Amino acid sequence: MNIAGLKPQTTKSKVPFIEGILKDQNQLFICLTETWLKKHTQAELKIDGYKLYRSDRTGRKHTYGRYSGGTALYLRSDLAATSEQLLKFSNGVVEALVTHSQKENLIIAVVYRQPDSSSSGYTSGAPEFTEALNKITSTIEDIQGTPDIIFCGDFNLPGIRWNVSDEYLTTNALHNTIYNFQNRHFLTQLVKQPTHVAGNILDLVFTNSRHLISEISSNKTSYSDHHQVEISTFFKSHFACMQNCQRSFSNVFQTLNFFSDDVNWEELENSI
Repeated sequence: MNIAGLKPQTTKSKVPFIEGILKDQNQLFICLTETWLKKHTQAELKIDGYKLYRSDRTGRKHTYGRYSGGTALYLRSDLAATSEQLLKFSNGVVEALVTHSQKENLIIAVVYRQPDSSSSGYTSGAPEFTEALNKITSTIEDIQGTPDIIFCGDFNLPGIRWNVSDEYLTTNALHNTIYNFQNRHFLTQLVKQPTHVAGNILDLVFTNSRHLISEISSNKTSYSDHHQVEISTFFKSHFACMQNCQRSFSNVFQTLNFFSDDVNWEELENSI
């Protein structure tokens, strides 16, 4: 979620809002972009039951009178107990962080890429984006085995039509940068609906294990001009037995996995 300032200098903290989202359904994690953090301490951003990982913007003091950029991840304590942050990166226009649970062999990566604007005086083009993605690639490939990957964030690539299969045939360097990264790690991009009030798909979710994801939605929020992208997952940690005893579904469809490659849609259609 693009939070547009987790703890802004001029308005009230949004930490309680994030805490409400996490604790409402005992969420496994939340990924945040445009956190605008700089000298904030971990204590003032603390949420009980979750560990905060962050990658603040470096190299620039502020933009338009405020801090800018940045990524963060609140990870539930049971999974955080087996996780470590492998990457914290910023080149002034792109931020990235990568965490890895060795026990679960699960990578969660978060990226924020600011729009490329000549008026700002800072270039956020293919070279800067490639630098960040290369750092993530090196981090992933240093891990033994093939981890499950959840890769998300605000990429600010409104020109890509994710529902068009031939969109890969492009001469746009920025688009090719993300396509090459996606292909290298066998990732599928799951968000197909607008994530911004302007109707663009800016906030993306990639995974190399589609069977983990059962549902994905994009919901408006008053705290940002970006929507809140929510993932329902079938991820089973080693704490699964304890969690399953407490887990309940408000809707029968939440128990079904519509993203699984094992679903025989043709047979289902014939049956109906």
